[in-house]
Amino acid sequence: MVKVQKQLRLLQLNICGISDRSHLALTNYLSHNKIDLAFLSETKTDILKQITPGYVYLFKKNSNSNSGGVALVLRTSAKCSRILNLESNEIDTLFCIVHLGHKSVLFCSVYLQPNNTSQIKTFLT
Repeated sequence: MVKVQKQLRLLQLNICGISDRSHLALTNYLSHNKIDLAFLSETKTDILKQITPGYVYLFKKNSNSNSGGVALVLRTSAKCSRILNLESNEIDTLFCIVHLGHKSVLFCSVYLQPNNTSQIKTFLT
């Protein structure tokens, strides 16, 4: 009997804002490299165009500033559950559990603004 182990392809990327051009590049990269989960930070928005076929977008942006924001882009076939009770109302965080057969893995995407020590202390407590 041959044991088959599925690889989980992950991407973490600080996109520093997303334009139509960079969104197209991201869409092509996800599709070409068969990325299962992409964690994006500093999206600067809580809305991205849902134009990547076969993927679903989850967003989080708390601050009213022009920076920050996190997103998770995942394949529609991925078994993922968002964990809202772990997310902070003060920090851009996004938690999810990905179910891989008999195992589950917890992932977190966080954006902490540079030089904001109060956010760092809040996140670490």
